[in-house]
Amino acid sequence: MVRPCLKLVSPIQIEPETLFMERRKESRRKISGAATALSSGNGKNPFPKRICSFQLLDISDSGIGGITQKPLEIGSQIAILFPPHGPDHGFDMYGTVARCREHDDGFEIGITLESRLAA
Repeated sequence: MVRPCLKLVSPIQIEPETLFMERRKESRRKISGAATALSSGNGKNPFPKRICSFQLLDISDSGIGGITQKPLEIGSQIAILFPPHGPDHGFDMYGTVARCREHDDGFEIGITLESRLAA
């Protein structure tokens, strides 16, 4: 009879930002729609301003996730401009780029918001 033996497996390398995102205090909610992102850069780029389309993926009280066609610098300041919808006025949200990863449709961007959403 063969006895099963216990083998130790090396731990999986987890990216620090992935681990950080899994420790959220707020729950994420799926969202769809389009907005415009205006990135101001983090001071290293001689041309820091960039405007791009921002396809929304999810939102929480402390952040927004979305997809852009071009990568954005981690640590850069960003404004997300939401267009008016029907009788509702448009609004803006401000934050910092916390994550930028390649995605099938472009680049997945994670943004930490400066202020919390109103209840």
